Amino acid sequence: MATTDLHGSQPTVAQAEEHAQPPIRWPHPNRSSVLTIALWALGLLVALGVPAAIVPPNQKTATAAAAWTAFAFTALGAAFMITATAWHFRRTKDSGILLLGIVPGATVMIGGIILATVKILNFV
Repeated sequence: MATTDLHGSQPTVAQAEEHAQPPIRWPHPNRSSVLTIALWALGLLVALGVPAAIVPPNQKTATAAAAWTAFAFTALGAAFMITATAWHFRRTKDSGILLLGIVPGATVMIGGIILATVKILNFV
């Protein structure tokens, strides 16, 4: 239902729709946020890509040296991810960023531990 103004005239449809929703303001990321995302993505690539090149996922067993080397790259990538997240948290004090960054880093680290154990001990 449209309301009338002081002069008793009805607003036009365009005027009523113009005030129905505020304009969308898209976020403009700053340089440090983009750098943090790039470091986090680089950490993910190092944590998952390099170990998969050293010990392929379809390989049933691996030498201890290859498995430990792959795990070292997993740990290094997870450290990149967690460090980038902590650095961004110190700047923004946004706990959501901290949660969204540390949980994947910890998950990658735990997955690396499991895969290194399976490859070395040949459980599968």
